[in-house]
Amino acid sequence: MQMKNMKKQLILSGILLILLLGSLFIPRTPEKHTFDFPAMSTWAAVQFQGPVRDAENALAITQREFETVSRVCNVFDPDSEVSRLNAASPRQPVPVSPEFAELLALADQAWRHSGGAFDVTVKPLMELWGFHRKQNSAPSPAEVAATLEHVGWDKVDFDAVNRTIAFRVPGVKLDFGGIAKGWAVDRAVDAIEKETPIATGLVNLGGNIRTLAAPPAAGFYTIGITDPGAPEHTLGSVRITVGATASSGDYQRFILLDGVKYSHIVDPRTGYPARRLPGVTVIAPSAAMADWLSTAASVAPELPVPAGCTIVELPAQEAARVRGEALRFLWRQPEAAAPPDGW
Repeated sequence: MQMKNMKKQLILSGILLILLLGSLFIPRTPEKHTFDFPAMSTWAAVQFQGPVRDAENALAITQREFETVSRVCNVFDPDSEVSRLNAASPRQPVPVSPEFAELLALADQAWRHSGGAFDVTVKPLMELWGFHRKQNSAPSPAEVAATLEHVGWDKVDFDAVNRTIAFRVPGVKLDFGGIAKGWAVDRAVDAIEKETPIATGLVNLGGNIRTLAAPPAAGFYTIGITDPGAPEHTLGSVRITVGATASSGDYQRFILLDGVKYSHIVDPRTGYPARRLPGVTVIAPSAAMADWLSTAASVAPELPVPAGCTIVELPAQEAARVRGEALRFLWRQPEAAAPPDGW
């Protein structure tokens, strides 16, 4: 009897040992960590999958890159590099930092690809319409025409090789509002992938989102598309594996002049705020490209779709139009609550 009990105990102990050893080899789902914080006059939210120490390191890197971008191109900071450049209005080439040169090169590419629909020399128009200072009434056609004399990337001499810049006419001023946040997200993601083992996650800066290289276990990230008529809701969502997305529209920032609502997105070619599309969402390989392309598409719906990109146009009172590469969309009813971006 005693021998039987000992045998039974040995068997039970062996089973327990096998279970314990087996549990060591069962793949565990890495922890997911979410952080949010204010940055660049908006709100940032990041999600990383991995050990908490690595996730916290990725967070610190993200904040570092956002601060670097802000020091370069915050037009509301008189000490930023772009503010000092605008104040100096150099007619002869002056040197710029490597970071600023990187951003200027992106702005140059965006201007060329968009046919001038995206143009960082738009700041004089932003000031005229009251987006940078209070305005009570809309400017006159004569005021718009006069301001356009100081707008246009073709009035800028940028030397990417020697990292210098000069303005061909006085009064030119730069504003990177339609590309800076996307660029900041790209810098953060690139640095995280280079400096940490984190491979799965996303960085969201005010709706400018880019995923890291490895998709989550589901195989994709689900990103909500905001309903411009009811920003607290989504029209649907899109599934992407790796890439970036950004949205633009008059629901995000606008002003009222003489009782008329004007979008903060100004067409640098005409001098007037965008009125054609209430909302645009872009999916692109990089966050900077998604950022400037969503801005450009808001004023130029006829804009050709670059390779590797998708433009979702959200007209008023009409169904959404999808142009470019086909993606998998999950359309919800407009009254459905907006889900958090992520996976």
